[in-house]
Amino acid sequence: MRVIRTSAIPPLLALAVFSLGCVFMEVQRQQQMSRQFVRISGQVSMANPVPGPRVVVLIRMHSSGEEDGDVIDHYSRRRDGRFNFVVTDPGRYLVLAFHDRNGDLSYDPDESGIDYSETEVLSLAVGETREGIELVILPGGRITVDGPADIMALTARSAKEQLGASIGQLTSFGEIFELGDARFGAESGKLGLWRPLDFIFEIRPGAYFTEAYDPNRIPVLFIHGMTGHPNEFEYLVEQLDDSKFQPWFYFYPSGGSLGPMVTHLEQVVTQLKAKHGFRRLFIVAHSMGGLLSRGFLFANEEANDDPLTPLFVSISTPWGGHAAAQTGVDRAPVVVDSWRDMAPDSAFQRELYYRDPDSKENLRRLPSHVSHHILFGYKRDAASLGASSDEVITIASQLLPEVQDGATEVFGIDATHSGILKAPATADKLNEILEKAAVRRRW
Repeated sequence: MRVIRTSAIPPLLALAVFSLGCVFMEVQRQQQMSRQFVRISGQVSMANPVPGPRVVVLIRMHSSGEEDGDVIDHYSRRRDGRFNFVVTDPGRYLVLAFHDRNGDLSYDPDESGIDYSETEVLSLAVGETREGIELVILPGGRITVDGPADIMALTARSAKEQLGASIGQLTSFGEIFELGDARFGAESGKLGLWRPLDFIFEIRPGAYFTEAYDPNRIPVLFIHGMTGHPNEFEYLVEQLDDSKFQPWFYFYPSGGSLGPMVTHLEQVVTQLKAKHGFRRLFIVAHSMGGLLSRGFLFANEEANDDPLTPLFVSISTPWGGHAAAQTGVDRAPVVVDSWRDMAPDSAFQRELYYRDPDSKENLRRLPSHVSHHILFGYKRDAASLGASSDEVITIASQLLPEVQDGATEVFGIDATHSGILKAPATADKLNEILEKAAVRRRW
C-alpha cells in the first residue's frame, strides 16, 4: 500500500489525500466504539439559590446487590444548569450532587447535598443514554460519607484501570510537560483527528502546563486547530514575557465533534479555577481552535457568575468553515465528526453567530467583557487560483462579517496558515495585545 505523508499538506486539504480505505475503516471503528459508551445527563439546581459551585458526582456501583461504589467523575457549575457524563462501560451508576460552599471541590459534611437514599441507581446497557435527570439540592441535605471527600483526587491510572472509567477521569488538569516532547507533537495531532478515542486513552485530553502554577502571572491558554498540537505554539511561547504570563495548552482530539469539546473545555477551566483561584485567563487559538474557543466563551458565561476571560485572540480561524470539510461530508466513505462542524454554514457555526440559528437572525455577540482580536493570514502561492487565502483558509472565511461585527481589532499578517504561528509579526502583535490586556484590571 502506498503511504502518502501529510506533514507538508495543509490539514484541511489533506481530506482529499486521505482516500485510502484503511484510514476510513479506522475512523469507522473509532466511531463504533464511541457509540457503545454510556451517556448520562440532566439538570442540577438548588432549592434556595446561593453562591458557590454545584458539584454533580458520578458513582459506579459495585456488583449487583451491593450498595457501595466508587466515585469516578464529577461535574462542576457555578450556577444551576446542565451536567453531562460520558462513561466507557455499561453498569450501575448513581448520580449525587452537593453545594460546594467554599469552592474547594471537596465535600465537607456541613455542606448541603443529596444522599444516596434519595436517588435512583441507573442500570445502563451498552450505548444507552439516560437524559432528563433532575437533581435538586435542598438546604440541610447531607451525603453520608466518612469525613471530607476530595473530588479532585480522582486520576486515571493504568490503561487497564482506565477502561470502565469516565472520559472526564482521563482528563489532564494541569499535568506538567516539556514543550517539544514528541507526545505533544504532530503525530499525536494526527492521532487526534483519525483515532480520537485512542487519543483519549493514550495521550489524555485536557490542560497541560510547562511549569507549576504561579499566582503572580496571568495564564495564557493556547488552543490548536485540526490535527494541531501544543508544540506548534513553541515559537510564540518563546517570545512571551514569562515574568507576566504563563503558557497553558488545551490538547484535544480534533476529530471529535466540537460541541462535546466545548463542554469538556468549560469543565477543564472550571476545575482549574476551583483548584488555583486565578482571576483572569487569556485565550490564544489557532484555526479550528477559534471556533471551539468562541463556543467555550458562551458556555463559560452561561455557567458562571463572574467573568473570567477578558481576552480572546483568534489566529487564522475559519469562521465561515471550509469547503473541503463539506466535500468530506458529502463524499468520504466515513465522515470524521469535526468535518460536519467545519462545513460552511454548519449547525455548530450558526449557533455561534445567531441566537436564532435556524432562521439566522438575532446576531449573537461575545460577552461584553471579552476583547476579541482577529489575526488573519493572507500569504498564498503566486501560481494558486481561486479565492484569496492563507493557502488553506479563505480570507472571506477568516473575516466572516458576523465575527468582525463584535471584534475589538482585525489585523492581517503576510503568512500562510501554519507559517503564521512562526512569524515574527504574529509574535510582536500578540505580545502587544497581551501587554495591553495585562494592565487592564477591570472589564
